[in-house]
Amino acid sequence: GVDDWPDADLRVVAMSTKGVLGPLEDRYLHPHYEPVPVDLPPSPRTMYDASKYLVEIAIGVHRARGADVSGVRLGTTWVPGKSAASHGAFSLHSDVLAAALRGESGRLRVHPDQGYDLVYYADVAAGLADLVLATGQLRSPVYHLGSGRVTTVAEFASAVEAAFPGVRVSGARASPVGGHA
Repeated sequence: GVDDWPDADLRVVAMSTKGVLGPLEDRYLHPHYEPVPVDLPPSPRTMYDASKYLVEIAIGVHRARGADVSGVRLGTTWVPGKSAASHGAFSLHSDVLAAALRGESGRLRVHPDQGYDLVYYADVAAGLADLVLATGQLRSPVYHLGSGRVTTVAEFASAVEAAFPGVRVSGARASPVGGHA
C-alpha cells in the first residue's frame, strides 16, 4: 500500500496542475514567456488548485520517506472532445478543433498574439509513460509537461485553417492578457 512505498518496488506519478502556481509574474506571460521553473512557490487561488497542491505536499512527505513518487503539471492540453462543459475557458483550442472536424468555422476569443504551451493528449500520455518507465529514481518532486514551445492563437488558427480547407478561425482583437502560458 501507500505506506509501504519506501519498501516496495513501486513508482507513482501523480497529477497536479499548473494552477497551483496561482497568478504568474509578468515575465512568465505575454510577451516574455520565460520558462516557469518547477520550484516556483505555489500560490493556489481556487479549491481545485488547493486540492492539487495537497497532492504535491503528499508527494513531498512520501519522497522524504524514500518513495519514488513525483507530480506532473500539464501545459495547456487540447484534443477533440475537451469542451467548455468540462474545462471552461481552458477548452478554447479543443472547441475550435472540434468545430473544424465538423467542417465548421470557429472563434478564438483571445488576442492572436496570446501564447500557450499547447500539449496534445497523446503527447501527455507519452510523457507520463516516459516518467513511469524511466530508469532510476525520479529526481524532481514535480515536472512540467508541455510541448516546450509557445504557440500563439494566430499560429494555432493558421494551422487549423491549413489543415481544414474552407474553415476559418476568427479571433478577438483585445490586448493579450496574463494567465498560464
